[in-house]
Amino acid sequence: ALSSAASDVYKRQFSEWALFSGLGNSVIYIDVQEGEDNAVNINTEDAISVQQLDIGNFKGIIVQQDEVVVAGVADKNRLNYILITFEGVSFESSIQFTNEFLSEN
Repeated sequence: ALSSAASDVYKRQFSEWALFSGLGNSVIYIDVQEGEDNAVNINTEDAISVQQLDIGNFKGIIVQQDEVVVAGVADKNRLNYILITFEGVSFESSIQFTNEFLSEN
């Protein structure tokens, strides 16, 4: 499990992001972008694992590439885009975190 041993939260004009560092060099980076002109691009080429996401008002994909897992999600109105990057976190734990994060938001 990831503990919030260290965390940073930053805001930019049209996006906000947070970085959480845990035990064993695990990191979760969350970038939320607002606006119709934004996009989230996820590389699925040569992916180890790929899973579609459909959680509440959000749809997206989660992909494992080597030691990194990336989830790209948009709300169904395509106004909010969320990119979550996991390092040192298993694919299954990444899916669970993403599901819980989206269910709360």
